[in-house]
Amino acid sequence: MLVEKMGKEALQLGHADASVNGLEENTLVASFCDLLERIWAHGLIKKQGKSSLWAHVLHHQELEKSGAIARGALVRNSMLTPDPHSAWDRGQQENIDMLVNERSAISELARSIQKELDPSAVPAWSVSILRAANFICDKIASSTSGNTALPTSTLTTSSSVASLLGRSNSLQRAVRPTLHKANSLSDFAPHWTGGSSTESTPEGSPRKRSSSRAHSPDPKQVMPPLPTHIAYDLKNVLRMTEIKTDIGYARAFVRLALERKLLHKHLKTILSNTALLQQIYKRYAFLRCDDEKEQFLYHVLSLNAAEFRCFTNTFTKTKMQYRVLLMSGNTRSMVSCPIWVLIAGSLCSTTVIDVKPGHKNLGVLSTLRIGHSLSSLNNGVPPKWFLDCVMVRNEVTGQTYRFNCGRWFGRGVDDGSLERLLVAEILPQVDPDAEILANGMIDRSSKAHSRSRTPPRARSPSATRSESTNPKSRTRLTEIQQQLGEAVNAIVKHFYGGVEARSELTQLLCAPERGLVSVMVSVFLYGRQDSIWSARFFKQHYPWDYIEKVCAWFFELIRMDDAKKLTREQRSLISHACRLVRKISSNTALGKDGKFQLFILVTVRDHVLSGLLPLMAWTPITAQLYDEPSFLRTPHYLTYLAKLLSSLNEFQFNLENSLTYGIE
Repeated sequence: MLVEKMGKEALQLGHADASVNGLEENTLVASFCDLLERIWAHGLIKKQGKSSLWAHVLHHQELEKSGAIARGALVRNSMLTPDPHSAWDRGQQENIDMLVNERSAISELARSIQKELDPSAVPAWSVSILRAANFICDKIASSTSGNTALPTSTLTTSSSVASLLGRSNSLQRAVRPTLHKANSLSDFAPHWTGGSSTESTPEGSPRKRSSSRAHSPDPKQVMPPLPTHIAYDLKNVLRMTEIKTDIGYARAFVRLALERKLLHKHLKTILSNTALLQQIYKRYAFLRCDDEKEQFLYHVLSLNAAEFRCFTNTFTKTKMQYRVLLMSGNTRSMVSCPIWVLIAGSLCSTTVIDVKPGHKNLGVLSTLRIGHSLSSLNNGVPPKWFLDCVMVRNEVTGQTYRFNCGRWFGRGVDDGSLERLLVAEILPQVDPDAEILANGMIDRSSKAHSRSRTPPRARSPSATRSESTNPKSRTRLTEIQQQLGEAVNAIVKHFYGGVEARSELTQLLCAPERGLVSVMVSVFLYGRQDSIWSARFFKQHYPWDYIEKVCAWFFELIRMDDAKKLTREQRSLISHACRLVRKISSNTALGKDGKFQLFILVTVRDHVLSGLLPLMAWTPITAQLYDEPSFLRTPHYLTYLAKLLSSLNEFQFNLENSLTYGIE
């Protein structure tokens, strides 16, 4: 499975078996599920059900559930009114138990700190300072809280370090918001380095920042991570109504855990219950052999190095929960009217909805359309607001997608668009165990430095257009030629590779900076005439302005007798372009960039763009708006552009409906 998923990296390591490289992911995962069933069926005392793995998972969950119920009953009984005769004795016993628990908790916390601090990497004097600082924080918190902190310790019977740290941190935030308890030496770095007051501001407190500076919240803070407990995945699998057998549930559970990179964690949790293993399996069973079991878990852990879509691409009819997060770069530009979205994936697309729960599985997301709900406006004037990006997460698989925007919505701002089409950027699945280790190392090394910095902003799709319109940063002609060749070659490789996924074709056409549409924007903007008056008094140029003027000239040409001098094929291309521009212009919600993108996509799909470009360059509008050298005015570059785009005419473009807006 790893050899197949790693691809070229595996071939460089010496894995060149043709039989392995030719297999599909679905076949590999199905064989892996069969192997797991054989492992769990080995050495059973008594077989229960068709799937031994699924029966083991349910047994483990029943024990976990009964244990949680017992703990909850114990807590509820402890909160009841005590017997008057034994109230004093029970109070004394609770005080003794509380002291014992506190001592054991403190000793356990001290042992965890000793394990966390490496004596070879951290000096001895720094350990003493850290212990002294934490001791002072505890003393201040206990002195300010008084007796109110005592019931907290009596209600919690867990002695884990994480629960103790979480309880102490929450107590400190409630009593003293400015008090910060250090978990590592890096927490004291701002005070030792002599940083400013803004750099030493604790987490959770607001920082002073410029009102004109746009700031996007961290997606990890606004969108908390999904639970990694086995019960969460088990609940989502049991909700799948299309599965009827135990084997089907077991395979769905394995596929979901494998896609979320939690299969090793779940199997390790199940196999850690030795009492349950002794009840179900004989002594010679595979799962009761410690060495074989550890080696098996190690092999399963190696699967976290690859990205799997085995659950999303297999269960196409299941219901998915999608969470949509709109991130605006400026709080003053937030919109007050309702907003609709349309999400498209590799399997299907939604309608214009106010994201409701329980939608059909969309597959791997590719595009997202977002706009105003104009029917609910009172005065009919849409507001002006800025959108940095949109985050969409599948609440079942945990797969997160980022749709970069970085543009304004509204009339009279930017390109005047009321809705936009955004392209998905798939964020990689993160191994929870690796993420915890990485976050711990980052917090210790750069915690102080990260407080004074905003999260890095992703490059917006409009960056290419803005750079091309600036004469000082205009892309050189050879670079545009190289980008155009790479974009066309990527599309040709896509069709010759036999990949039928429309989501990948959408990325090749509409992806920011490297997609065909983005490169065509640079082509149409290169060589555009920029005068002092247009740069000072008028807005920036858009390729759609040129297309509208050319088609208006074409329309007048058709009405005159001069059109008879053209060939039949040329008249057909001109008529097709005029009808297409009229349909696109009727969509008043689209901005100029959106209309140009729609024009390029439809003409490429209909195989008319390569023949239409020479006719557009022949018009007097081109000589009025473009200087030399340019792709539309210089014959050498125009021929190169037309021949390169004509190589796409042999392919059939099956575009998503969200890209064409219903234009046939």
